[in-house]
Amino acid sequence: MKPLVSFLTPVKNVGAFLDEAVASVRALNFTAWEIVIADDHSEDDTYTRAVRLSAGDPRIQVVVNPGRGIVSGLNAAYAACSGGHIKFLDGDDVIGPRFADRLNDLLAEEASYHDAVVVDEKLGPINVLRLTDRFQIQPYRSLFRGGVVSPPRWAWTFSRRIAEGIFPLPPLPSLHEDYWIALIIKKTAARIVHVDEPLYLYRQRPGQIFGGLYNFSPKIVRTRAEAMSRVLETVEERAAFFGDGVPGFEEALNSMKSYYRLMARPGASTRAILGLRLPRGQRLKLWVVLKRPRTAAFLSRLKSGRASRWLARLK
Repeated sequence: MKPLVSFLTPVKNVGAFLDEAVASVRALNFTAWEIVIADDHSEDDTYTRAVRLSAGDPRIQVVVNPGRGIVSGLNAAYAACSGGHIKFLDGDDVIGPRFADRLNDLLAEEASYHDAVVVDEKLGPINVLRLTDRFQIQPYRSLFRGGVVSPPRWAWTFSRRIAEGIFPLPPLPSLHEDYWIALIIKKTAARIVHVDEPLYLYRQRPGQIFGGLYNFSPKIVRTRAEAMSRVLETVEERAAFFGDGVPGFEEALNSMKSYYRLMARPGASTRAILGLRLPRGQRLKLWVVLKRPRTAAFLSRLKSGRASRWLARLK
């Protein structure tokens, strides 16, 4: 029987966490699923653990990433999957127990995204990442602006029809493939729904590629900005698709590129930031990220989760 959901799990050096990721799927109260683990040449015991976890369970496949990086791993995992809907599960994260309870809601939609609990290395709760319905209701053209926030890759569940428009992913940097995926979903899905419930545990730990959800150190900011700039170059190469029916697409994309080029310069002056031809709010956000990283981290926590609790600490 074809699986209802295929979990795509690209992994590299996550041997300490992979058992928990797989166990979280096995604990769900439905069985029509599959996990495709794509190992990216791990240097620890990730691959052997994956093979052991798959032993005797045909719902778990293990493939070797033929290339390097998360994007290539995702392509390899998708090529091996067969489910009617696609769900991302990173090898160091955990599917929440309520995922199965909302399964009918998720499968009824071409594309949906949900909230998550941000947890520490031992799965202790840190915050609740509330994505809200903003991405669901905002127009497609608004995604071409500096500082845009789209749902993370792991938040999505989408149909195979949508997946066929996403895969294979082009050679993107393994940081902002999330934006590429969200962009294609927004453009191609007839309907997107936000599920207002945390159905995923997003682990924060040392060594993460993204650098941590609330990390705005100059090095991390520069790395993220350079990666986003490369993603935008790929978007530009496919302007006929992404810009179709979008008034002012080229100008908006150029402004977005300017935003991230300046973000890649942590030493940029206030004058340079304020001199950008961007809306005031975008310039202010960029200034805070580059000039006040601790404030940026605090505001990120405040915006994403339990604002009332953080505000209570200030009283």
